[in-house]
Amino acid sequence: MAPRLLVQSGGTSIRGLSSKMSFKHQVVRGSAYMSLRLAAGAGIGLIGITLLTRFIGPTNYGIFATAHATLVYFITMTECGIGTYLIRSERDSPEDFHQGLTLLVLFSGVGAAAA
Repeated sequence: MAPRLLVQSGGTSIRGLSSKMSFKHQVVRGSAYMSLRLAAGAGIGLIGITLLTRFIGPTNYGIFATAHATLVYFITMTECGIGTYLIRSERDSPEDFHQGLTLLVLFSGVGAAAA
């Protein structure tokens, strides 16, 4: 089904929205889509973990889970809130984004060296 265009009062159009849908209907439809996507992702993850555990065994899975949790912790620590700062920043200058990328690469390198 091809997406329909919604023409707003300013003359701009938004792809994928029907002109007959109310805001409430759009919210309910979007929430249902997000819920289904989240459930599908959880199901795929559960299948993946089940297969991984079956292939490597419960003992090795415990080692894997510990290593993965440690890696996630270090990744979170090396980000230092840079992504949040860039999103909340009122300036959208390329210099800010380049500086943020440089800091993320630098901190990731230091974190990888420390691990």
